[in-house]
Amino acid sequence: MKKHGFTLSFILLMLLSGCDKKIEITGRVFNEHDGNPLYQAFITDSRTGTTILSDKDGSFSIYVEEGDSLNISFVGHVAKTIVANRNDSSYWNVGLKEYRPIIAPSLQHSYSTYPGVSLTVQEILETKHPVDSIVLYVRNNTDDTVMFGEYYELEFKQEGNWQPMPYNRKFEDGECIQVFSMMGYLYSPHSVNKNINDTRPHSKKFEKGSYRMRKTFFVGDSQRKDTVYVEFEIL
Repeated sequence: MKKHGFTLSFILLMLLSGCDKKIEITGRVFNEHDGNPLYQAFITDSRTGTTILSDKDGSFSIYVEEGDSLNISFVGHVAKTIVANRNDSSYWNVGLKEYRPIIAPSLQHSYSTYPGVSLTVQEILETKHPVDSIVLYVRNNTDDTVMFGEYYELEFKQEGNWQPMPYNRKFEDGECIQVFSMMGYLYSPHSVNKNINDTRPHSKKFEKGSYRMRKTFFVGDSQRKDTVYVEFEIL
């Protein structure tokens, strides 16, 4: 009986020791330039692969072990990796920088099935790193309201022909790509609007070359689907 009691005590001690290894990291993710909170930023434990999303005010909370590396990322911003240390503050204020523009408008060509709607690629990460987003300016130089969704198609030019950028298999479900939401964005007449497109689901890394993005949209109350394209170069 004494031996059995000792065994239970030893197991309980081991469980308590394991719990002591956990650190609760709380904090806030924000845009380093203007201080605005970043909603649905990714906070990923590189060791376990556990990922959580920040709240509307940029706040988050995650349990990790000491020495774990946390990757904090948000579309259109430069990610940061921070190592959890029990002796450091357990509250993190994480500011992320926006990507700087490296694509010149002079290297682009936009055209549309509905005249007056055009795209300009504003920002993209340097080509030596994986790209996680393409930031567009959507120009609606018409007298109508246009509606864009999150869906887009991305192609690269190979031997003079446009080829689709492949998706990571984990985002594929038969012929359906499980990436885009059904959210729509209404852009008023004669306006310029910022539009962020998440490219992380694509399995092919961006390299030097020619690319084309296409986005569909609707004009006013019409059920007709129009398409706008932008071709751009990465040098």
